[in-house]
Formats: sequence, structure tokens, C-alpha cells
Amino acid sequence: LEAAAAAAKKAGFKDASLEKGPWVLTLDDPMLGPVLSYAENRSLREQMFRADSTLASSGPFDNTEIVKKILKLRQQKAELLGFENFDALSLASKMARRQTAVTDLLEQVRVAATPAAKREDDELRSFADAEHGHEQLQKWDIGFYAQKLLKAEYDVDREALRPYFPYEAAVAGLRSLTKRLFGVSLEVMEHGDEVADDARGSGTVQVYKVSAAKKTMGYILVDPYSRPGEKQEGAWMMPLVSRRLMPGGSVRLPVAAVVTNFPQPQGDKPSLLSLDEVSTLFHET
Repeated sequence: LEAAAAAAKKAGFKDASLEKGPWVLTLDDPMLGPVLSYAENRSLREQMFRADSTLASSGPFDNTEIVKKILKLRQQKAELLGFENFDALSLASKMARRQTAVTDLLEQVRVAATPAAKREDDELRSFADAEHGHEQLQKWDIGFYAQKLLKAEYDVDREALRPYFPYEAAVAGLRSLTKRLFGVSLEVMEHGDEVADDARGSGTVQVYKVSAAKKTMGYILVDPYSRPGEKQEGAWMMPLVSRRLMPGGSVRLPVAAVVTNFPQPQGDKPSLLSLDEVSTLFHET
């Protein structure tokens, strides 16, 4: 609710507070996920689920025609390069190589996973019916009752783990593990460093110098926090500058960016990560 109250203040509700509201719920993952998993109000979960599922599909921000145009241009590109379709073009440079390899693998996974998935689905529906009288679960009910089942059967509450993983502690653990496994140091570049200040941009972007054996290998920019309405959802790593031997003999060092959407710190309270978000941090870095 702290994040929802902060979003309300940003939306113009100056007196918004954690205790009294009003609260503004956004569709960013750090807010959407907890609502779908913990909100007791079923109609609110439905409203949030439908809003997220139909994002940019109607009204002034409808991008349906843009998506159609992208698909058409991809097909044209594939044909110009001698491929039957864009799938074939994309797979030409990937391990799978052929479309049939992809569909065969997916079919193997489907056959292997379906029995367990069916058992788990039946267990969840039986639990929801027995405990709460909801046998006909909708998509906005799945996460909610899965969390309740997890708590009832195993006494596990994912949100209760967050205090054990403040963002800075998770980053410290990542840096320590990187040093121990690979002999690579990630050194924070503080404000006042010309290179870091030029690269930092957003006030929450952190810049790390990557070095091994006291030799600088490159730089990593980390943009960790969600910015509702301003930042693409999800998490990813992307190269910004490639390593290159320059004509004069000098080496241009590589720069990469790690972008995530973790919960923003609220006041003097740190960003607290879920176990999945910790895994995301390690995976992307």
C-alpha cells in the first residue's frame, strides 16, 4: 500500500497516506502481482487482470494496427532474404535451426508436464471449493488461491520473505559471488565520477566498473526500479557499447545495461525483493 499511496501522491492526491489512502493501483509488475495474489476483493482482481490483459488494445493507445504492420513487415523481410516466414529467418541463427525442432520440443514438454499440471490444477480447484466455495476459478483467481494453498499446506508466504532480501543486500551478495566464482570485481562508481555521471541519466541508475586482476574490463549500468507509466515492464540485459580495437590501437571498453522493475524504495525504507526478483537480479547480471 505504500507504493499505491506514493502513486496517488504522484497523481495529484497530495494528502494520500498508507493508512487512509487514497491509493492508486498501476499495472506495473511490483503492484499488479501482489494485487492478483493477495487482494481479497475478487472484483478488484478481475478489474486489474482485465486491464492488464487488454493493455493498448482499445481507445487512443490501441496499437493493434501497429502490431499488424510489424507482422507484415517481418514477413516481407523474411521473403526478401529467401525465407518462407519470419520464424524461419529468426531460427536460422539460433540453436534450434528448424521450426519443427521448436514444435517437437514444445510437444515433448507438453506431454511430460500435462499430468502434473492437471493434478495441481485439480488440487487448487478442490481447495478453493472446499475452503472458499469457489470451484469455478477464473484467471484472476489462480494466483490468489495458489498463494492461499501454499500458505495452508506448507506455511509459506512469499511476501513474508521480502524483509530478508533488501535490494542493496542482494546486490552485495551478487558482487561477492561474482568475485568468488570468476575473480571479477564490480566496483560502484560514485557521483562525481565524470564517466559515471554521464552514463547515469536517471537518478536511480547505478554504474559499476567491471575489473579483473586490477584491469578494467568494462562497465555495467543497472536501472533497478519500476517507474510506472515511464518504463517498459520486465527485466533484461542489453549491450550498449561493444568492445572494439580502435584504429589508433586503443581499446574501446564494452558497456552493458541491466534493467529490472523492482519495487521502489518508500521514504527511508529500502526496496525489498521477492525470492523471484532476487533470481531475476542474478539471472540478468
